[in-house]
Amino acid sequence: MIMMLIVLTLPFKAKPFGDITFHEESKNLALFIKGKVSFNKVAITAAPGPIIFYTPAYLLAPSDATDNQLWVYGVIFTSIIITISLLLIFRIGTSFFSKEIGLLSILLFFIFPIHCYYSLGILAEAPAFFSLTLALYGWTIAYNQPRKKLGWL
Repeated sequence: MIMMLIVLTLPFKAKPFGDITFHEESKNLALFIKGKVSFNKVAITAAPGPIIFYTPAYLLAPSDATDNQLWVYGVIFTSIIITISLLLIFRIGTSFFSKEIGLLSILLFFIFPIHCYYSLGILAEAPAFFSLTLALYGWTIAYNQPRKKLGWL
C-alpha cells in the first residue's frame, strides 16, 4: 500500500484509462450483461484479454457508475490480481530454489515497482503480467510433478 502511494506521487503517471479503448469496451460489455445497453454497443476492437479482465470488476459497479467510479473498481481489482501474481512469483521461486529466493524475487519487484505503476490504470499490462505469471506457475507445477497429469494434459 505504501508503494502504491509513492507511485501515485511521482511526476509521471499511467493514464487512468490508458487509450480509453479497454475502459469503454469493458464498460459496454458489463452494461450489456446487466441488460442496460443493446448488443450493438458491444465491440472488441483491440485485444480481448484486457476487456475480459476488466469486465468482472465493472459488473460489480452500479449500472449508473461514473467513469471515475469504474476506475476505482478497476484499480482495486487490478491491485488484487497483482498481489496474487506476486504470491505466485513467491511460490515459483520457492518451488525451484528456497523460501529465501522466493522472498528475494518479490523484493526485487519493489526496486522498480512497474507493477504498481501499471495497476493504477485501465491498461493491458496488468492482465499480461497476471497471465504470464499464471503460465509460469503452471509450468512450475508441470515441471516439478511430471508424472502427475491433471485435466487435459
